Amino acid sequence: MIKLELPQQPQLKEIDVCFENYYKSLLEKLSKDGNTHRIIPEILKLCGNMANFKLLITDEWLNIKNKPDSLLFEYYLVGRFYLELKKMKASDDKKYRIEWVSNILQCITHYPKMEELIDCNHLYYGTSNFSNFLRKNKNVFNNFDELNNKLKNFLDYEYFREHYRVTLWELYGCEVCPYCNLMPITNHQNFTTADIEHFYPKSIFSLFCVSKFNLVPSCKDCNRQFKGAKYFHYNPRYEGLDEYFKFNFSVNTSFEQTIDNYLSHSSEIAEDGINLAIKSYTKDKYVKETLSILEISSRYNSTPNRTDICKFIKDTERIRSLVLKPIVEVKNKEDILNLLSPFIDRGIYQSRKFMNIEKGKFKADISSMFQDYIEGLLYP
Repeated sequence: MIKLELPQQPQLKEIDVCFENYYKSLLEKLSKDGNTHRIIPEILKLCGNMANFKLLITDEWLNIKNKPDSLLFEYYLVGRFYLELKKMKASDDKKYRIEWVSNILQCITHYPKMEELIDCNHLYYGTSNFSNFLRKNKNVFNNFDELNNKLKNFLDYEYFREHYRVTLWELYGCEVCPYCNLMPITNHQNFTTADIEHFYPKSIFSLFCVSKFNLVPSCKDCNRQFKGAKYFHYNPRYEGLDEYFKFNFSVNTSFEQTIDNYLSHSSEIAEDGINLAIKSYTKDKYVKETLSILEISSRYNSTPNRTDICKFIKDTERIRSLVLKPIVEVKNKEDILNLLSPFIDRGIYQSRKFMNIEKGKFKADISSMFQDYIEGLLYP
């Protein structure tokens, strides 16, 4: 998952205008439709005041989540626990259910205003029967569900999507899905292939369904098939996972697994003999969970992605003759390094700005392997 690279200031201002205009349309809706007045008490309850409600639509999450006169952070916490409850399975260890109850009780101790959103008095502690545990604890969130239904109807995400999706993603200038860095995104004046992905799932966090901080451009596969209503700890609007993992590869051969041997025998290696893998540099469970949910490894190894990837790796054979020459004959280090990355600009690799390069992270990581290898020969 790659950090979303935000556009320049002129585009950012236009993006802000989109959300400010939608906020104004919501105010007009409140003034024209008498039925929507029923939602005002709910908005004031959650946001504290209309100024905070505006920030909820138009500002960044880091700037609004800790508003002392609101229940915004408590709403977020309740949604997180509800998500965890909904994704529980009968096959899960009973210890997981016990920890869930313990965690929610502990959280309520620190954030007692959570009780304004859920019925904590009816938390069910019996964990032996999963069906009962799930059914009775879902009842704890009845008020939360009712509140979300009201917010969903008022905020009207479908209307927002219809009127702003194409404009927004054209302004963001995102050309490759930031979740997988695999699927290209095409933006035209009246058309875009990008989906709107809700980092906080709109099925649980209806309050955030049209908030700027919660909307991420993505490919349809990531949005609908892989992430869906799941929650990721890291929002690509603020943080990527690039430094937590790197792409690597191995080959199905009898010779020793070294780049030297790979280059020497690359002409003998078939496409299905190359295995793309991911090497993790962290114990962070959220990073591993994200990569697993997005099925990054299997998607990159699937056809036709695998064909393109293997071609990129095998094209490094062009440096084989240089590798096999005595190092003393090498006159220009830069010439060698330039040959290592036939499909990626070295400046992009060095800056790690590859969000808008299809498979850019993969190409940067593989190029890095060969670059380190050659530099090791040049300067042992």
